[in-house]
Amino acid sequence: KKIGQDFFEGKITLPIILLFPKLELNEKKILIEMFKKKIRNQDDFSKIISLIKKFNIIKECYQKAQHYINLSSNSLTIFRDCEEKETLKNLTSFSLARNF
Repeated sequence: KKIGQDFFEGKITLPIILLFPKLELNEKKILIEMFKKKIRNQDDFSKIISLIKKFNIIKECYQKAQHYINLSSNSLTIFRDCEEKETLKNLTSFSLARNF
């Protein structure tokens, strides 16, 4: 999936959720207004990317993902070793392979 696609579609994803509490009040208002618009433009996206980089949000996203990958992988320990279990373990870490 193309980076920014969710933003342009108006979807609020983990980076936006993690970013919001870190913003000053005026920045929060700007972000809210962006998502109220029917169409977000490249300038809007550039502003969001700038804030995401400023607050190192991608690193936080990876940390959250790693946390849930560890939880899911640990949950698999109750099952006997088999091909299906190994496939599930591989799927859990696959999500971190996406390039930002």
